[in-house]
Amino acid sequence: VRNVDHVNTTTMHRVSQDVNRLKNIVSTVQHKTDSTDVGVSHLLGGLKNATRQRDDLNKFVNVSQAALKTRLDALDDTVAFTALFTNDSVIDRATTSYSHGKVLEFDTVSLQTGGPNYNTTTGTFTAPTDGTYAFFLSIQRDNPSEDVCIQAGVVSKHAWLCTTAACPQGYTAASTMCTVHLRRRDQVMAVADKPESLFGYVH
Repeated sequence: VRNVDHVNTTTMHRVSQDVNRLKNIVSTVQHKTDSTDVGVSHLLGGLKNATRQRDDLNKFVNVSQAALKTRLDALDDTVAFTALFTNDSVIDRATTSYSHGKVLEFDTVSLQTGGPNYNTTTGTFTAPTDGTYAFFLSIQRDNPSEDVCIQAGVVSKHAWLCTTAACPQGYTAASTMCTVHLRRRDQVMAVADKPESLFGYVH
């Protein structure tokens, strides 16, 4: 009976040790599994963030491309013109006389882009769109030896934007430049400031 009891006690002890060993193995496996789940969760979170950043970048690129296309299209529609009198004073000494306040009706357009915005009949430029415009005006006296000034300017809405004058001694020609913000259909013209005669080749 004693031997049987001893054998049973030893066996139970070994079984208990094996069970504890198995519990430790299960605990270790469970810990590793939990760690793996945490790692996978972190990876999924990182993937979501990367996907969100990619989508944001795609949106930024699309908006930038659209803005660039708009600017390039605007360059294709640049508004510009160069106008002058038909008569070439260098060849035939032709002059054109104007009274005070008379619009200088340049009858020849050598360059015009962005539409037929300068009217040679009225001498008026009509803004096709809202924007900031720059205007250049050059004039030349018909007789440099005379003691007479010539003056002209750029006018919009009955307001003088800029003026220029060529006066003796020695100043046979003069130029001016001005910038102005115009609304669509605003009009701008070059106007004589007093009775005067101008060489034909001015613009």
